[in-house]
Amino acid sequence: MTSADTRVRLEEVAIEETVVSIRKTLLSAVKAEYWDFMDLGLLPRNSTAAQLLIYSVDTAKQFHVEKKMNDWNKLRRRLESKERATLWRLKQKMRLSTDFASSWTELTVYVVDSFAAAHVRAQKSIARYYGHTASADTAEEWLIIEESKHEVREAKEFLRRRLGVCGERAVRLAHSKQLAQFILIHQKTIIETMESQGVVSGGDAEGFLHKIQSDLESLSTLSLDEVDSGCLEEATYRSSEESVLVEESEDTFESFPTQDAEGAESDNFLLTVIKSARICMLAHGEDLVDELEFLAKKILESPTYSRSWTSASSRRALGGSASPMDLAQPLLPEAAPSMESMPGSAIRTIARRVSTRMQAHRQLMRASSGASTPNGGLLPSQMDTGKVDIVMPKADI
Repeated sequence: MTSADTRVRLEEVAIEETVVSIRKTLLSAVKAEYWDFMDLGLLPRNSTAAQLLIYSVDTAKQFHVEKKMNDWNKLRRRLESKERATLWRLKQKMRLSTDFASSWTELTVYVVDSFAAAHVRAQKSIARYYGHTASADTAEEWLIIEESKHEVREAKEFLRRRLGVCGERAVRLAHSKQLAQFILIHQKTIIETMESQGVVSGGDAEGFLHKIQSDLESLSTLSLDEVDSGCLEEATYRSSEESVLVEESEDTFESFPTQDAEGAESDNFLLTVIKSARICMLAHGEDLVDELEFLAKKILESPTYSRSWTSASSRRALGGSASPMDLAQPLLPEAAPSMESMPGSAIRTIARRVSTRMQAHRQLMRASSGASTPNGGLLPSQMDTGKVDIVMPKADI
């Protein structure tokens, strides 16, 4: 073998080693994303979905990693296993397991959505880590990212085939339950922080946490048959330029809170939060109204969206009292700002709509019960929350 041949062979070996290294790094990034989803409350830690996802990465890093990405094949075989599905249903029926999913179909949605979301985020991480931009800079990066994209396409196609006629409603219910759990865990963190700071006593905190845990358990048993079909209806909103404001339902889970400067993923996540608010109330009832008002208020005050333009009439409308007529207004604006408008303008518009809608809801509820409004007649979204980071829970829960 000549020196030229040796050099070529060494270069080939180096490329192969680089490809395997990038592939392993991407799998590690995917696993890290799964743990992030668990920390956010979007993927329950002890759920079957979480166990399957972590297992798929661990086994993929041990077998065939030198040839191609293989974690989706591991997942697909387990999701297709009739024996595994039957055993899971038996455990649920006998209360040997209390999984967050109410059906194997719902569990499949959690697995596929988490898989796709983790891979999309990991692809960006790999491109930034090995290169200088959010896209691939070398052939090796491009190869691994394309392998990952191919797996995501296969996973989504698998989900479409498995769900059948009720597919879209099942996906939206799964997303809404994930969102409800996210808010409940957010509330749990608030209570634990308040207890550690001495704001509430241990006894009061225990009562609040018991209520949240009860809601989480109720949420886990919520099935598609128990939900009003009107809450899961599909709606697509476009601007005057016909640009889609909200992503397709099967892609919505790909957008989680992020620190990206562009704020695009944050926008999509918050759209999902507000879009799914009605079903969240199935799990938490009237107490959730306070939390949604508070979140809408903080969205409006967030520095992320402070650059957005808001008309004087909109600002006056936000500061005024809500009318019961606001309940007839759609939650998402019919003529939403275009994607080319200033960052966050769509979110601010929707946040204002949520704030007034929640105010109107509470006014109607209190009017029907004859109860007086606490806090001197001020509703939570009308209160000055600029100096606090947490919202006090109601004492009567």
